[in-house]
Amino acid sequence: MAKLVNSPSELNEVIEFSKLGYYEDELMNQIEEDVKLFSTWCKVMTQSLKDFSGEARGYITDKTVFIIRYDQPQPIDGNMKVHWNGDVYEITDILRDTAAKQYDKIICKKLK
Repeated sequence: MAKLVNSPSELNEVIEFSKLGYYEDELMNQIEEDVKLFSTWCKVMTQSLKDFSGEARGYITDKTVFIIRYDQPQPIDGNMKVHWNGDVYEITDILRDTAAKQYDKIICKKLK
């Protein structure tokens, strides 16, 4: 099995995690706001031609995969969003590296 990251220098993109937060304004209205939690370095996985040609067999084609270090400032969950390159992504799956505890895969879908 190929390594997800051969060198830490491959973590060359910064992503930011956020989560919906709620607060009350001066009129006691509940306001929903996207609260930035933390940022981290990542590797963005690109899709190969095989992935696109295999669409009919169930390959992921509309997803973006971010590879991040296992140890983060706080646990990542599916209620968070990822911000990268001016776009917002919904987390669809988190593949934790519980064996080696090196890198996790965050599988996301771009929000429109």
